[in-house]
Amino acid sequence: MSGAKTRRPAALLLVVAAALTALVAGATQAGAAPATSETTTFTLHLPSTDGKSAAAAIVCHGRSDLLVIRRSGNDYAQGTGRTDCPVTLHNVTAQTTLYQWSAPLSRWEPVSIGNYDSRPGRKAESRTSGYRCTSTPRYYVASTFHYVRLGNQHATAVSTSRYAGC
Repeated sequence: MSGAKTRRPAALLLVVAAALTALVAGATQAGAAPATSETTTFTLHLPSTDGKSAAAAIVCHGRSDLLVIRRSGNDYAQGTGRTDCPVTLHNVTAQTTLYQWSAPLSRWEPVSIGNYDSRPGRKAESRTSGYRCTSTPRYYVASTFHYVRLGNQHATAVSTSRYAGC
């Protein structure tokens, strides 16, 4: 999500068109379109303390979800992100940002920043507020920053949901 100019190839437009078709088809169930999500794994490497034994590694998972909510003619896009680790760590963090595609600027622009969830434990979750879609079709994506720490060792990752429109 840098400020660099992004080009949308024809293949991506076909994927977006297919996703929009699926969203419209699924919108009749419970007033919400299916969430589009992506998961990433990242590893916290822990060095051995004695220099002889093998170092340990903790594999954590980061996930970003985008949900399009349809209520009484008002559509909202909402992003959520989650960081999950198999063991308790000193710090587990997630922060999600909802982006909207800006055609005039040819880039993704942040429209809603979720809560910053940082705590000791195994899980953290961030949620953006619902962003009201305008009458013009818009494309959205949710991206989450993940951070974990145990002692002096840390690892980071970014997960991004698939595109969705409303």
